[in-house]
Amino acid sequence: ITHAITGESLKFEIERGTTLKALRKLIVDKVKRGPESRIDLAKKDGTELSDGFRTSGMTEELVLVGIGLGPPKDTELCLSHAHTGARARISVLDTSTVGEIREALLKQFPKWDRSKLRLGLRADNQDTFQP
Repeated sequence: ITHAITGESLKFEIERGTTLKALRKLIVDKVKRGPESRIDLAKKDGTELSDGFRTSGMTEELVLVGIGLGPPKDTELCLSHAHTGARARISVLDTSTVGEIREALLKQFPKWDRSKLRLGLRADNQDTFQP
């Protein structure tokens, strides 16, 4: 599988008859990125694969778009307090879960109360908060 834009690639050994859905799940599990629904796969010549596609058991070269195939990268998050607007910046991997982001925040700010820490996003950049 080769990424159509970056050229990053992965090799899998899979059973004959593996479905497109199962292949997407394998990719997500391998690269720790997702969701599966963002992955579009095609044959090397650009022919799109239908949901009914199954692998032939022979070597197949596929092209992917939708998620990166490379290793996790450091990324900086800017978080703001829902009530005071105070901001904090933390560095985490781009594949981090919400739980890992929470742990990184608590490591940087050990006096914060874990039970009161909620992560979410502001609804349309308004004053309401969506957990």
